[in-house]
This record gives sequence, C-alpha cells and structure tokens, in this order.
Amino acid sequence: MSDLTRQETIALLKSYDVAYYNEGDSTISDPEYDQLKRESQEKWPDDPYFKTVGAPVDGTEHTHSIPMGSLSNVNNEEEFLKWWGNLPADTEVIVQYKYDGLSLGNEYVAGNLRVGALRGDGITGELKTTNILNSWNTENGNGGAGKLLEECGRIDVLKQSFTGAVRGEGVIFIDDFNNHLSGESNPRNSAVGAIRKSNSPRARYVRMICYDIAAEDQQWASETDKLAYMESLGLPVAEYFQFDSAEGVLEFYNRMQTERNDLPMMVDGLVVKVNSIALQEQLGVRNDGRPRGMTAFKFECKEAETTLREVELAVGHTGNITLRGHYDEVTIDGRNFTHTNMDNFDLVEAMELAVGDRIIVHIAGDIIPKIKCKVSNGENRQPIVPPTHCPSCNTEIQKIGAFHKCTNDDCEARGIRKIRKWIQTADILYFGPVAQEQLYTAELVTEPAHMYTLTLEQMQAAGVDNAHNIFEQINMKRTLPLHIFLGGLGIPLLGKRQVQKLMDHGVDTLQKFLTMNPVKKADGKVYVTLDGQEVTIPGFKNNLIEIHAGLVKMAGRISNLLDAGVTIGEPEPAPAPVPATEVDSDSPVSGRTFCFSQVRMNGEEKQRFLSMGGTEKSGVSKALDYLVVQNPERKTSKVKKADKYREEGCAIQVISMADFQAMIRPKY
Repeated sequence: MSDLTRQETIALLKSYDVAYYNEGDSTISDPEYDQLKRESQEKWPDDPYFKTVGAPVDGTEHTHSIPMGSLSNVNNEEEFLKWWGNLPADTEVIVQYKYDGLSLGNEYVAGNLRVGALRGDGITGELKTTNILNSWNTENGNGGAGKLLEECGRIDVLKQSFTGAVRGEGVIFIDDFNNHLSGESNPRNSAVGAIRKSNSPRARYVRMICYDIAAEDQQWASETDKLAYMESLGLPVAEYFQFDSAEGVLEFYNRMQTERNDLPMMVDGLVVKVNSIALQEQLGVRNDGRPRGMTAFKFECKEAETTLREVELAVGHTGNITLRGHYDEVTIDGRNFTHTNMDNFDLVEAMELAVGDRIIVHIAGDIIPKIKCKVSNGENRQPIVPPTHCPSCNTEIQKIGAFHKCTNDDCEARGIRKIRKWIQTADILYFGPVAQEQLYTAELVTEPAHMYTLTLEQMQAAGVDNAHNIFEQINMKRTLPLHIFLGGLGIPLLGKRQVQKLMDHGVDTLQKFLTMNPVKKADGKVYVTLDGQEVTIPGFKNNLIEIHAGLVKMAGRISNLLDAGVTIGEPEPAPAPVPATEVDSDSPVSGRTFCFSQVRMNGEEKQRFLSMGGTEKSGVSKALDYLVVQNPERKTSKVKKADKYREEGCAIQVISMADFQAMIRPKY
C-alpha cells in the first residue's frame, strides 16, 4: 500500500465509490480496489467507513423502508473454501449470477410500484421512480412494445397485491447496447447513466432482474421460497442453481468463467447464499455489517501482456494531473485496447513502472482495461515522473493528498473541463466532447456563461453537428435549481449533494452562500454567518473555509452566468406527452428509425412523422435506418460513422432534409 495517511486513504476509497456507484465510471480495477480496501481495513479496522456500503446520494434522497446492504467478496478458490469452511456440514446454498449493473430498490403498495430508488449508502438512496417506471420491464418501456410483459416479467404492476420491498439489479442486455447505445463505453455505465439522469429516454433499455424481497407482514423459510414468491408476483426473477457441496460450486464457477460470454448480459462473478433463512440468521453478520451466510465470488480478470510505449498527461477540471498509458494493441475478450487511464503517480511508483516495460493489461470488472502489474523491465526505460509545472499553463504543480494538482483557475486545460462539468451537471443533452472542443477552440465558449449568449449561426459556422438540438437544450436549461447551478461550477468539495446539505441547514440562497464567511474560532469549530447570527453546520468542519474560498474565486463566473440570463429557481415542468394517434402502418417511415443531424423537423412535420409510425433517435447506431443531414456529401462525424457501419454491412441510408420531407408529404 502507498504511504498515504489514514485520512487520504479513506478519501481515495470514497472517491472510487462515488465514481463507481454514482457516475458509472470504474476508475480502478476491482482487484486493486478490493486489495486497497482490505489492507486499509486491516490497518484501521475501527474506521466508520468500513461499515458503509455504496456511496453518498448525489440527488433527491429517499430513506429505504428496508436497508439495502452489501456482501463480502472472495476472489479465488482458497478464499471461497475458507468461507465455506465456516458453514455447518451439509449446508445447501443457491448460486446466482452477479450481474454487472446498478442496485435498484422498489417499494410497492397493494401490488403497485410507488417508489424506485438506487442503493446509495444502503440506508438513504437516490429517488429515481420516474426512470424506473419507464424502464424495460414496464408498460412504458421496451418490454411493453410488442412483447408480452407476462412472459418477461413486469415491475410496475404486480399480478397480486403485495406491500413491501423488492431488490434487484438494473442491467442493459448486450444486444440492446450494441443495437442502440454502441457509441457509449459499456453496458454498465450506460445503465447507471440511463437511470440517474432525469427523464432519461435511455431508461427503456434498462431491465431489472430481481433477487430479494422483504415485507413487514411476511416471512419466508428459504431463498428459493422468496424467488418462487417473486415469480408468483410476475416479477423478472434472477436465475439460480442449488448445490450442497463446495466442489459443486467450484465446478460451476470454473465452467462459468468461459461460458459467461454466452449470457445475454454482463456478469462479473457469482453470488453464493445459504438457502435457509434461519441458518443465515444463526450465522449473523461480520463486524462490518455484511452477512456471513452470503458472499460474492468474483470472476478472474481477463488479461494480456504488452509493452508500455508512452504516458500522456492531462489536466482534469479540479486540476488533478491525470495519466493515460499507451501500449501495443492487445485483444482481450474479443475487444481491442491500446490505452488506459492510470490512477496517480503513487501507484506508478509502487509498481516501479517505466515507459518501455512489459506489462499485464487486464479487464477490470469486465469493463475497462487497467494495468495490473509489471512483468519485466524494458530496454532504454524512460522513467514516469510527476511534472513540476502544469503541462498546459506552466503553473507550478502542488502535491495535495494522492494527487498532483494545477491550482491555476485560469488554466486553459481546466477551462474546457469546467465547461464539461457544467454541461454534465445541468444535463444538457447532445453537447458532447467534439462540440465542446470545437466551440472552445473557436473561443466561442471558454466559460459556462458563453453558452447562453451563443447563437445558432455561430455554432453552425464552427461546424458543430446537431447544432439545432444543442441550441434548444441550452435554452431549456436557463433556469436551474440552486444545487445544480452551484454544483456545476467545479468548486472543490462543493458538488450537488454538498449544496443540498447546506441548503437543508439554512444556506438556501445564492446570497447566503456568498456571504456565509466561515471562521475557525478558538474552540476549534468553524462558524458561518447566517441571517445575522454565527452558527455551526455539522458534517463540514474545515471544508467550509475551502468551499467559501472557491465561491469567492468563482464570483466573476457566477456574475457572468447571471448576466447571460441564467436564473436560479425550479425549471418549468416538461410538457405533457402528446396523446398517441393512429399509426399509418403503410407509410414509408413506419417502423423505421431516423437520426437528424444539423436539421430538425418543425412541429407539423414531427406530428406527421410520429403519426406515420417513425421513430427518432439521438445518435447513429448499427440499427439505424436513416441519417437525415443538410448535405449528404459533407462528411460530418455522424456521416463518417454511418459510412463505417455501411462498410460492415449495415443498411443505413444518408438522405437530405428534402428527401425526408418528400417521404412524409401527405398524399391526396
């Protein structure tokens, strides 16, 4: 383990938790995370962190009616046999797949879904009822479109009355990902983003697979009884296998190491549970609160050997210097990789890694490539050393905790990442990295306020694809709640969740944030000025001083946003959906999918298009039928992508807006 202090180590672990659970981004491999956590727990077993699960909520909070816990892990045969050895003889277990998605908790009243939430920290989750009600296994989702929900399982309305909680995993099947979301990084990240983003249209691809149930007025004798009861409710239930010996489980585990590739969804291990509920209760829980009668048996990572050729440095929006390692191409699990993000210089030093070394690259959690270890030193090794000055603005670098940071707020590299932070926090759709780079390079958008004075003509002149849609999205996000407004500024220690917590303690206006003036007094406490009185705010301590300093630094950008017409308040509710009209199944657009780039339909055209049975898509995928553009001869990024898919045998047609209008023109 590196020479980090206890506080730095716990902060690092928490940052990994937030990235994985809240942002759908695995920034460290599962084995590396497990090892760091295990070693840290052995060193500081009394730290409260080790009794928590998941990550703090970064949205609307909901207290689970029944807590959502977590399982301990075993990573190899030796660890599994040690766990099995603590069970009584002849214990029967059930084995289920460890689905690689996000944990969901649904609460029902009389058989109707009333609350849908993410796990959060296990006690308090993030409320996402609307998106869960629009997911695949509902009348509104893809499962209700041409498929019998009774066959695949339904989560919105149950077959019989039930009041209680159901637990499961939200996943996107691999075929759905390849056909509709192939431009994104992986199915797990897509599932997390689809459920966490408000009113996300991608939620319809997320399927819930249920594995646990609880109710105050009902008890079950075994895990199999629970699963049978969930099936009787019409829920989509996790597949399971029964064993009464460690050898049986290990044989199945070894077989699934290879056969998991044939499953329709991603799995990264098995979950082994003692079948008897009474025996589970007898076995109890560990010191960290995790049950002794269950464990997650992780699959081994897939890996390949290659040579590290280069390490590229970049600057994140918080100023952290990030590393990306480039290596000779390797093929792992049918996918080609040439680079990976490296965590920080401390971990590079711990591996004694240099450019030119032979390394092992493995797939972390079946999702992202990571450098597992060094195999041997290379010839003409080039050391990987932290920079003394920022590679973008030449400001002197400071070591803060585990990271090397650029502290210059005006650094150009940090600038574009602060714009990206605002776009992500405000949930401005269609405004991807390519468009951000184009507008930043053209000096049209060098801070968030510039988005709101940008004209459509300026965007089109800069060559931005989908300019109409981006322009509309920006204008839809001119009124923002306070926690989104401040949380999008990229101020250290002040994300959306922290803003909401301060608002709960009375710091509920922009003026109060700017004038709270925190001061640390002789008693060691930090006091803020609130409504003319000096008060303390629990849970923040010295962080309030750094937060306020960040707000003061951002005063100019805050003023620019307000001057550009951004207001703080609750946005207007989305318009009610237009009632469905009878579809013309004989029309040339019926059952076809269309993506519009740099062009858009007017209201009359869109109504006619929908009534004729057409479907609009936001991006180009292999399943797309038509890409509609201003000029089919101009090779925009979307046209190039469509050309690539056509070379692979897909039947995407690139047409002009005039061609599209002819397709939907009424025939008299």
